[in-house]
Amino acid sequence: MVHGGPDWGTPGPLSTVYTLEDMAELVARLGSIVTFDRRGNVIWLDDFEGTLGKWSIDTDGPGGSIQLSAEAARSGAFSAKIISPNANGDKCGIKRWFPLPVESNIGFEFSWARAYQLAYIYLYFYFVEAAKSYSFRLRYWIAQNYLQYYDSAGNYISLEPRAYSGKETHIFNTIKLVVDYANKKYVRALFNNQAFDLSACSVRVGVGGTPYTLRTYIYAETGATPNVPTYIDDVILTQNEP
Repeated sequence: MVHGGPDWGTPGPLSTVYTLEDMAELVARLGSIVTFDRRGNVIWLDDFEGTLGKWSIDTDGPGGSIQLSAEAARSGAFSAKIISPNANGDKCGIKRWFPLPVESNIGFEFSWARAYQLAYIYLYFYFVEAAKSYSFRLRYWIAQNYLQYYDSAGNYISLEPRAYSGKETHIFNTIKLVVDYANKKYVRALFNNQAFDLSACSVRVGVGGTPYTLRTYIYAETGATPNVPTYIDDVILTQNEP
């Protein structure tokens, strides 16, 4: 008995194009922002094509600001433009809180451009339960091209090898952190074309804050030059990461 579809179906021979069986690939071709790493199921995303109303603005000192900008974008027409504060070491960024997700591997991703005069770019995850908080953080040390994780003692530890990035206005770099929420462990970090195994890295445990919340943050830290712009785009939160 013959099995399979007709010649005009998906399995049929083609000479000028390839068949498409992966629906994720179809969605990517139609303009999805989930193209850097397609693992995990999307909980929430923002491409900054609307307003900044999904975010709270957070700045350490004067001079820092956030606004929508059409000067650069990874996708669509807009990004979130962060202007770093006046003082060296101060941070400015955006934050959003969620209810605690299901206990699975959780991923947090964003892209940025033009950060070469900043000191650091940060990605934070906080899981706050009834009495404890679990802090997962990455930061990118721009001058030295190191990706660093935040350990149980509250120190930033450089990962090897160095992580090089494009630093021009229209080159968007992407960073993603995946953590095991059920077991409170780091899993991995992705930085452009590099992958880092974080499974042996320790996690910072602190006292609880507002309970039963997942808190996400993206920050830019001022270096020697104040009021430096950087552009943030395509923020994605996932669950059920492998």
